[in-house]
Amino acid sequence: MALQGDVREHLHALAAIDEPARPVRTATQLEAVDALIIPGGESTTIINLLHAFELTDRLTERLAGGMPVWGTCAGMIVLAQEVLDPRPEPLRLLDISVRRNAYGRQVASFEAHLDVEELGAPPFCGVFIRAPAVERVGLGVQVLAALPDGRPVAVRRGSMLATSFHPELTGDHRFHRYFCAFRRDCERPASRAAQGGRAPQTPSRNPGTAGREPATLRGLHGRRGLVGVRAGAGSADPRQLRRGTGACGTGRRPRRAAARLRADDGGDQELSA
Repeated sequence: MALQGDVREHLHALAAIDEPARPVRTATQLEAVDALIIPGGESTTIINLLHAFELTDRLTERLAGGMPVWGTCAGMIVLAQEVLDPRPEPLRLLDISVRRNAYGRQVASFEAHLDVEELGAPPFCGVFIRAPAVERVGLGVQVLAALPDGRPVAVRRGSMLATSFHPELTGDHRFHRYFCAFRRDCERPASRAAQGGRAPQTPSRNPGTAGREPATLRGLHGRRGLVGVRAGAGSADPRQLRRGTGACGTGRRPRRAAARLRADDGGDQELSA
């Protein structure tokens, strides 16, 4: 969804794994894609622009109907059932409650190693910039990754994926591959249903977690374009990471990455999820 935020970074990540992608700003462009990424940026601005471009109703209808979607940072807030702040009004599609800017202002940005079973080794580097916190997870929502304090930072339910961090700001494209892979898994049941067949149910690997649908990282090629914008526990203490640089070995300060997002948006204010 290319209304605001780090659109360019997601496009670059998808191009790096040879996955076709295109920006989406209009209803016509929305109809031309079969999956969507809602990027990080400013959640209130994104939601206001959805209304201004008259996309809210159709987007909600398509996502509720099973079109795969991934919300990163502000995108997680847009998808959430509940936002524990006066604004914005989310789409209420993913059964989680989130709190905006829960880890502090931009100067408190940090990186953390995240163990994500679905991605395998090594740990994934999570870049947190004014990130939302998941305060409640609904029935059937799978937690893919969490910080040491137990707060989830990556969740999934069926065709909906949400991360409170920014995978697109790293050189590690495993989350993008994961999204593309489960997107195709979501297409298969729909195809069988259209042919009058019954889609098989994917058993859960965790008896206490409903709706778990593991995806494999097989080859990616030759499909309709993604909207190109537009777990385990973490092993690092955010309080320590905020004082350092490159906690995931990137040698890059998250604040500098935040500045890049702000420049892409064309504004001069601090970004807020």
